[in-house]
Amino acid sequence: MVKIVAGSQAALPIAYIIGVDSIIAHLVTTALILLFSMLSPRRVSAEVVYLAIFVGASLLISACVEIREETSLAGYIKYAAVLINLAGLLVVVERKYLTCYLNTYFLISVGFAVLHLGMILLGQIPDHYGRFTYFGGAHPNLGGEIYCVVIAFGAIACVNSRLFFFVSAVVLGCVFLMQARAALLVTISIVFLRAMLSLVPRIDARNVVAFSVILCSVSLLVLVEGSVVELFLDKAMLSNDVHRGMGTGFVGREERWRDAFEVFSSSPFTGVGLSYYDRSSERESPHNAILYGLALHGIFSLFFWGFLARSAYVAYNAKPEAVLILAPLVLLLLFNDRFLNLNPYPLLVYFAITKLSMNNICQQCRNSPGQVRQLANLA
Repeated sequence: MVKIVAGSQAALPIAYIIGVDSIIAHLVTTALILLFSMLSPRRVSAEVVYLAIFVGASLLISACVEIREETSLAGYIKYAAVLINLAGLLVVVERKYLTCYLNTYFLISVGFAVLHLGMILLGQIPDHYGRFTYFGGAHPNLGGEIYCVVIAFGAIACVNSRLFFFVSAVVLGCVFLMQARAALLVTISIVFLRAMLSLVPRIDARNVVAFSVILCSVSLLVLVEGSVVELFLDKAMLSNDVHRGMGTGFVGREERWRDAFEVFSSSPFTGVGLSYYDRSSERESPHNAILYGLALHGIFSLFFWGFLARSAYVAYNAKPEAVLILAPLVLLLLFNDRFLNLNPYPLLVYFAITKLSMNNICQQCRNSPGQVRQLANLA
């Protein structure tokens, strides 16, 4: 059951490849999770109850705010689907099978990453002024976010280090060619953390030397050969690009962030409602998940972030390695407005953090390396 759910979610790129609306793929996955959760004999956890109360209250408050406004039902349906998916995953995926879920998602995603890179190199993926898209012409940032989830799950659950680092190289190639800069930084950070967590626990002469060589190499690149850093900033991060480089205000995001704060200030307690950005012709979404939540739901949205922060804190006390690997994903919150969304990022990240905060998980994969082995063997 767990592998079927993970496989259905990892197979999302198929919808983009064959040209089917991704909403249909999300609906299929939602129906599958709903069915399995109804068949599950397990009790509903306190986390599921909290999420249900938060989403239900958000919808009710938003409906009251928009009672005299032009309302789009799409946002309300999306929130309900997010709740079904998130709560359903928490019910269906037992604690002891979380590693199995993460590893299955990672392994199935390997094929899509290799296929994507191959299609780019063969000229089968369109590009816009050198920036390649995701499957089916989907936005590069969407592809970058999906790859971040793939690498994070692999860093936590993948036993085969050679496979993980091979996939990391493929994913880094895809993300670089899509010019998804935030995703590139996140992916590099996760790969580096996985490497360090694999090396540090095994304190012997070879690992001490390897760790020292890595640190010295990075230091030399940064301190001695400044041109390498400049090359990275120029080619990978496009710091000198006229349209996307330094001086563009994060490609116009600064202005959007100011607008979102103004929207929040106009209604700080209840927000302006789920349909605000759909009906507004003067305002654009802020490309920032925190400001997006504040604008639509006011300070009430902080209850959700508080829930995630609490979950991360509890998980870190028991399983610091996993939380450390997931930590770089926070960067993506600053540059996209996926607050409650069905895409793998942020939905599956919310699920992983929440599930990691529960006790007695990840009792499988006992042969994983270094700190990842310790994570898999936690009681």
